Amino acid sequence: MSSPRLVLLAFLVVLPFSDLRAQQASGVPGDAAAEQTAAAEPAPPAQPDFQRASKNWNAEADDGVLLAMQGWDPVACFPEGGGKARKGNGKLGSVHGGVTYRFASEEHRKLFLADPWKYEPAYGGWCAYAMAEGDKVEIDPESFRILDGRLFVFYDGFFGDTRAKWLNDEAALLKRADAAWTRLSGELNRGDAARTEALRAATVAPAGS
Repeated sequence: MSSPRLVLLAFLVVLPFSDLRAQQASGVPGDAAAEQTAAAEPAPPAQPDFQRASKNWNAEADDGVLLAMQGWDPVACFPEGGGKARKGNGKLGSVHGGVTYRFASEEHRKLFLADPWKYEPAYGGWCAYAMAEGDKVEIDPESFRILDGRLFVFYDGFFGDTRAKWLNDEAALLKRADAAWTRLSGELNRGDAARTEALRAATVAPAGS
């Protein structure tokens, strides 16, 4: 019968070799595993310059700051933010493009900072339906739509539900609103397709280079 000391000694000898075999099988040295995981995390998307003209944005003065979306959280409108309008926390704000955004959580604030191109509202935060006529109209932050990676916000009040009207003829109204906003502000319109095109153009070498 083996003595307890001999069994313990055999276990201590075998253990390092079994750990080494596991590392070799995975192809990753023990201390490098965490580094490889971190390196595999995707980098934040590139931010094309869309010629921000925040002086034309719907940003109301609130205690000395220009507040976007009346202090509501833009990230909350997107699927990753829950897909439901939420009021931002005054302690969780970030200034971007000359206006202040507020967020319902620190996670939402980090998402925004990593990709403001995606989360900033279309047409500077003015009602999308009214922008199709070239008008700047206030919004109800709880009335919104996500399309092509863009956040559209709408007026919803005494004079009607403009989101419903927008949805009745979205393709035509979108085209008119995009043209009107560019004409009024000089900004490029954003979205998933616009990001792809802007980045493609930025990487094309100038003629004759």
